[in-house]
Amino acid sequence: MAGSFLVGAASGLVMGPCTAPALAVVLGYAATRQNVAFASSLMFVFAVGMGTLLILAGTFAGLLAGIPKSGAWMVRINRICGWILLGAGEYFLITAGMLWS
Repeated sequence: MAGSFLVGAASGLVMGPCTAPALAVVLGYAATRQNVAFASSLMFVFAVGMGTLLILAGTFAGLLAGIPKSGAWMVRINRICGWILLGAGEYFLITAGMLWS
């Protein structure tokens, strides 16, 4: 029982900062409509979406055991992703430079 509580508390700490902006938008939109039924349905759909993500993560957590161990292939993947990030950053800098000039 204590293990379930700790897992729930940890997932709340992880998901809280990530979902706060989306929750703020949903609450703000619901407040502008000033309709309790509409706001309740929005919050219900938001909760179902968040719950579905947690259920899927828990259901397929066993598949992580089948992932191959990291090695030389992981170093190559990290370098490729690094180059992609550098390229994206350069693209954004060039685009921002064109807008400002």
